[in-house]
Amino acid sequence: MALRGSEFVKKSTLASPQVRWHHAKNVDEAKAAQSCKTSTSPGTGADQSLRPTIETTVWESLALANAMTAMATWRRYAWHALGALGVIELTAPGRSAHTAAGLRRLGVSGKARHYFDLHAVLDIKHSDAWNREAIAPLVAEDPRRAVAIAEGALIRLEAGTRCFERYRAHLW
Repeated sequence: MALRGSEFVKKSTLASPQVRWHHAKNVDEAKAAQSCKTSTSPGTGADQSLRPTIETTVWESLALANAMTAMATWRRYAWHALGALGVIELTAPGRSAHTAAGLRRLGVSGKARHYFDLHAVLDIKHSDAWNREAIAPLVAEDPRRAVAIAEGALIRLEAGTRCFERYRAHLW
């Protein structure tokens, strides 16, 4: 529950852009709620083609999501999940740098690219910290964990490769 004025509103009801606008405390919040309503981001806005469904999602993307979910759901795959998350951190700087470069080529403003420009550098530190503070101590404590951590990283890399190859084939 969230308190708005003198009434309690279920948080889930605040998900609707119209409801957020109604409960907005000021003009800026109202504008943000309105822009969400008209957004062209996937799953939002008036364009129904931008609302992904299982039926319209390529199987490679579903397989990637399923692999990550499976590793995170089952305790017996906890070390695999850490490897999969670690490899995401390891590869994030390159993905962010490529995304920023593509947005730059398309003429997207620096302000709109800021997240990707920042993470092209910041995620290098995240990766170093992940390896130093999470992976290394776990493997030092029990070297047998290295195999499962590496398997999780490879599962994520392979699923991600198939996914992005499909995107490339479909979009180019």
